Amino acid sequence: MAHKFNFPKKYPWHLIILHIFFLLMGKSAFSETIKIGYFILPPHQYIVNGQSKPTGAAIRYFETVASKVGNTVEWIGPFPLLRLGEKLKSGEVDGTVGFNKFPELERFLQYTRTPMFFARPILVVRKDNSLKQIDSIDDIKGWRIGIISTISGTYTPLIDNHSDKIALEPLGHGAWAESNIKKLIHGRVDAVFERNQFTLPFIAAKMKVNTQIKILYVPDPPTPMYVAFSKASKRHPMLTKKYNTAIAELNLNYEQMAQKEIDKIANK
Repeated sequence: MAHKFNFPKKYPWHLIILHIFFLLMGKSAFSETIKIGYFILPPHQYIVNGQSKPTGAAIRYFETVASKVGNTVEWIGPFPLLRLGEKLKSGEVDGTVGFNKFPELERFLQYTRTPMFFARPILVVRKDNSLKQIDSIDDIKGWRIGIISTISGTYTPLIDNHSDKIALEPLGHGAWAESNIKKLIHGRVDAVFERNQFTLPFIAAKMKVNTQIKILYVPDPPTPMYVAFSKASKRHPMLTKKYNTAIAELNLNYEQMAQKEIDKIANK
């Protein structure tokens, strides 16, 4: 069926052309799909059983910004971090969420100007632990600390610079957090370390042991976490510019978004 256009006689001709163009082209005229790779790190990005699309604070954060600039997001993954890095390096995906800055990553990633949030390193301990805050390595000297295995073997300055004064117990499989929290509850480790302040509380809430733990912040600088785009993607200069503008205008509170994910799972 042919379109019938009824415009006022004095309607500007260039607006008539734009109106017809958008009607004929539909949503594709002003919406573009971008491929964003992701890894599993609840409550930032994770998969709910039976669903194919990821959920979490980082997913909602990025989709809010994408909607602001007129992009549709195709989530690609989940991938182990090393494999995701390869896909970003090759340009197979346009970008990712929740990456920190390293010189080797900046060779192939363009970061947005404003961080999503600042990751604060923590130790999770049992609720009955008498320590109220960590001021120095002396506060945790001799502790057995559950951690995730890493290729670099580095964690945070307090741990890295004093590894001879504590006993690190690394786990390398996907359920490392759950396993370490179980060890903590049963007294087989004194604490569990994580680089950000949200993941372990989320896992503990999911395991229904959140009332049995407390968080101690490690006195080391927080790490800014960013949206980043692949420099191998021809669209990365345009994407970075658009997202810088949109993030500044939206002024999203990522910490509140992540805490809502924890509260949601705790109240189930």
